Amino acid sequence: MSIQIELPEGWETRLREEAAEHGQEMGPYVSDFLKRQLLIRELDALKNRKPPQSLDEIKPRVPSPPGTTWIESIRGQWPGDETDEEIANALEEMS
Repeated sequence: MSIQIELPEGWETRLREEAAEHGQEMGPYVSDFLKRQLLIRELDALKNRKPPQSLDEIKPRVPSPPGTTWIESIRGQWPGDETDEEIANALEEMS
């Protein structure tokens, strides 16, 4: 995407100088600068958000089936009779 903006007097020169100091052309330098600024804003928003006060406030990444909770989705799913060796093998396969 391409945009055109009007810069205050002297800013274009300053941006060209800064880009040159970083070994870049002005366009890619300004693009990277804007990406960093947007990322900083997103991180600030995450930093300043209120942490969840209960499990009910935490939204699962994958919604639970209708009429169930996330805990019901995993309760009873583990046989519980695995040997240590079977668990170690399963963990090894996953890594």
